[in-house]
Amino acid sequence: MTGSIAQTLEEFRQGGILDSSGRFSLDPLKARQKMERYRLAEPSLYVLSLVASAVAGGAGSILVKTSRKEFDIRHDGSPPDRETLEELFSKVLLAGNQSLTQFELAVGLNGALAQQPEEIVVESRDETGGHRLKLSASRHLVEPLEESEEPRREVRIQIRRGRRIWGNRADEAGTLEEVCCYCPIPISVNGRLINRELRWSPSLALRVLTSDIAPPVACGEPSGTPVFLREKSEVPYSAVFSVGALSRPEPGLILVVNGIAFQGGFEGFDDCPIQAVVNLCTAGLQKDVSQAGLVRNDGYAILMASLKVEMYNTLAAMAERWAALDSAQKLEALPLLDRLAEEQSRTGQLEEAAELYRRLVVFRAEEFGEHHTEVLVTFANLSVVNFLLGKVAEARAMMSAVAWDFMTTGEYARSATFFEKALELYQEGDRSRELVQLLQAYAVCLKELDRPADLERILERMQELDRSWQRPLRCRCCGNLELLREQPIQVGDRAALADMCPVCGYGEFQVEGATEHGRGDAGGYRGGAPGNGGGRDPDRLRPDPGRQGDRPGP
Repeated sequence: MTGSIAQTLEEFRQGGILDSSGRFSLDPLKARQKMERYRLAEPSLYVLSLVASAVAGGAGSILVKTSRKEFDIRHDGSPPDRETLEELFSKVLLAGNQSLTQFELAVGLNGALAQQPEEIVVESRDETGGHRLKLSASRHLVEPLEESEEPRREVRIQIRRGRRIWGNRADEAGTLEEVCCYCPIPISVNGRLINRELRWSPSLALRVLTSDIAPPVACGEPSGTPVFLREKSEVPYSAVFSVGALSRPEPGLILVVNGIAFQGGFEGFDDCPIQAVVNLCTAGLQKDVSQAGLVRNDGYAILMASLKVEMYNTLAAMAERWAALDSAQKLEALPLLDRLAEEQSRTGQLEEAAELYRRLVVFRAEEFGEHHTEVLVTFANLSVVNFLLGKVAEARAMMSAVAWDFMTTGEYARSATFFEKALELYQEGDRSRELVQLLQAYAVCLKELDRPADLERILERMQELDRSWQRPLRCRCCGNLELLREQPIQVGDRAALADMCPVCGYGEFQVEGATEHGRGDAGGYRGGAPGNGGGRDPDRLRPDPGRQGDRPGP
């Protein structure tokens, strides 16, 4: 038992210490050894975590000086207190036990220590005083700062490189200029401001979104852009959305998280001339263990969904200002507005989608001619939206017209596609003249394409439709509309199928095997409902030779 306790106590000593306040904490040097998982992908990336710590801490500006012997960064953000400096690395290992400011500071200092500097000195002060943290390979020491003649809030980090030159001016300065150029607060590197405004070539639309939660993205008003908007929003970020400029080197999406830019594609718009620069300060987004990328977690998914909505809102704003675009700009905007109309249809904004499709049809017809493929495809999309709006007859007529138009120009494959789409707009049991004509035209198209299986399917449907025209729509005796179709009955020694009225028992039948079609002549009889013996007595048959049905004319 004693040995077991002694062994356990030794493990405790190896893993941590009990401080004077009674709290258990990891030994600072051992905590640094456990920070291996936060090793940076490149040595100079440590400066990014130091910048992120400053921005997350509310700094108003950052001043950087770098030379062969020393790297120096200072800012006026939230200064860490003595306890934070003492347990800086320990708290990182205890998930959720440190602020984002402290986390980024610990990761940045850990990255700098990995390069084996001679010493790192962190000075943290506010109006009441401050502390100094000294770090080296074998030291983690916190001591009070001397009183200052000018009380101020400041965090200063000095990294003394020593004999081993593990970094240089180009590495750190270049990294800052490349990754922190969109930082929402000024960053000066060796006396030069590295921040820059967004300067894009003329585009179709530019929408600047501002928020009280995140600093704005620096963006000057562009020249030659017909649609330019500035809006206030409740979203937890600020952003600039650009539409239509085809020749720009930047990627589709730049997320500036606590001053650090993460570049990548804009999901859902990878094939579009679209770009967004987004500035946000949030703990909802997490960097991966390399600290060079973002984790695709729930926070990231929520952000991307919101950005997608705002990009479609930007396209909608451009559509509302259609008249501001010249002819060339309208041509460039067409595929983007097609994407917008499709999204409006998908999300139930049917009236807006229909209006946009009508505008696109008119413009394309004027530019390309009424029979151009783009005109017909847009026309077909409009017919689907009309169908969803309940304008069934109009939708059917439009889709059928598209199919007919393709067939008359000899584009039978396209024609067949839209004939099939038109058939989908007819409900089962439809017996209209328009459906008969549609099937007849589709059959001709399939014959030209030499598609015998599909042709047989359409011909069978035409035969079923033809037979349905010979069958009653309602009971001829009592007028009931709910007939039971093709109920098996026995007429003498012959089997038959009858359309029965469950109310009065009247039925009209076709005897199997009596005609060349194998169905027999139509007739009527009165009897009981199916299953109770009604209609089985030949003497009760009452033929209806005058019945011709309501067949369509030629």
